[in-house]
Amino acid sequence: MAAGNARDEAYYTQEVNVNKRENDKHGGTVRQERQFMIVAISFQILLLILYAISTDYSDGTVAAHSDDHEWGTEPFYFYGMYQDVHAMMFVGFGFLMTFLRRYGFGALTFNFLLCAFGIQWGMYIFHMIPWVFNEHIGVLHINTYKLVDGDIATAVVLISFGALLGRVNPAQLLVMCFFELFFWALNFHICVEMLHIVDVGGSIVVHTFGAYFGLAVSFVCGLPKHDDENKSMYHSDMFSMIGTLFLWLYWPSFNGFFANREYYYMDRAFVNTVLSLCGSTVATFIMSRVAKKGKFDMVHIQNATLAGGVAVGAAADLYLHPAGAIGIGFVAGVLSVCGYEYLSDLLKDRLNVEDVCGVHNLHGMPGIFGGIVSAIALAIADGTGVYPTAEDTYPFAHPLQKQAAFQISGLCVTLGIAVLSGLMVGMFVKCMEFPSNEFTDYGHFVVPKDEAQVDFFRTTIRKANFSAIRPVDDFDALKADDTE
Repeated sequence: MAAGNARDEAYYTQEVNVNKRENDKHGGTVRQERQFMIVAISFQILLLILYAISTDYSDGTVAAHSDDHEWGTEPFYFYGMYQDVHAMMFVGFGFLMTFLRRYGFGALTFNFLLCAFGIQWGMYIFHMIPWVFNEHIGVLHINTYKLVDGDIATAVVLISFGALLGRVNPAQLLVMCFFELFFWALNFHICVEMLHIVDVGGSIVVHTFGAYFGLAVSFVCGLPKHDDENKSMYHSDMFSMIGTLFLWLYWPSFNGFFANREYYYMDRAFVNTVLSLCGSTVATFIMSRVAKKGKFDMVHIQNATLAGGVAVGAAADLYLHPAGAIGIGFVAGVLSVCGYEYLSDLLKDRLNVEDVCGVHNLHGMPGIFGGIVSAIALAIADGTGVYPTAEDTYPFAHPLQKQAAFQISGLCVTLGIAVLSGLMVGMFVKCMEFPSNEFTDYGHFVVPKDEAQVDFFRTTIRKANFSAIRPVDDFDALKADDTE
């Protein structure tokens, strides 16, 4: 063990020295710093200008109408669900990505940055995108209800971020976020406003789009040059489970927020989501035990347990029957575990697609499965009388058989736009400066020591006055066993 640790430290010290020489020679760190400052300042100034000229509050002199679906003067009706979704973005996604043992700072803070920027830009572009189709848009009147549009948009970017975790710098992430949300809003308008698909929980327009957009960007960026730190440790996997639990608990609000309050649509969205999550959780534990020959794999537990929430999203408010909701979740859990166990390495080895978080297994395949489920649920419900008889009653714009066909059409459109736009945006991202130390906070943050072989969990970053790095003391100098 001691000899192994010595070899690892010698190797890592050599890598750090090489990276330092590359930075000194090519100015990589300086370029990254300049890129981030230029991109962040430019985008924020642009948003300030756009908000100044084309947004406002709702008219405070007019009482809310009885048919105001946004309840502008009574936000307490939905503020709790909004905060659930808000927590999913900042805490759920943030901690879910902390599994990399030396990338905890980057996972949480870059997630934080994308949320802060994505909410602003996503809410704005979501409202303005009809202008592309020559539709009148007017002033964006921002209220509490519309804040959720920003969170949903941010979820798309965070899913894509999962495919690139630890491999890109914050400037690249902001550029990806800016362009991705434009194409996402475009796809959303085509699928929901023109094709009139049913997707209350975003299986198609959120999860599928975000997953395959991110994979397309990852494909263009290529495989990582150094993946030695693409690994977890006991503590980092424990932190990642915090994100899993937050997402699991609050997912019903994500799937049910936009459901109709009448005819039990919203009620079904909550019930179906919880039951589907239960099904995927049980399936994950069973399949993980099978795949790992009698043991559980934390990668499966952290991710595949959530697949039920993804898969049931498009059909969350539909009549699935409680047993059907559980079955959908169970199949999604099996599908996700199989993806992590058998397909992730295949994507990397055969297609040169690095999927760090496994978004293909958690969001991509379950999202496609969810789109298909919604089509089947609508088709078999024709003539059963489980929905109101009027064909124009929310959420259907077509007769049920025709609506089912449009579900598949929307899924195909989403896949096409996601992949093509991801390839284009990936070209922009690839032209920017990549971090020289992949899968580690070294180079982005003040870390315990410049020598990366020092254990991050046993060293001290700052003094009591918060102004300087303290020398390593006897306790800090202890090194944990570097086991894989």
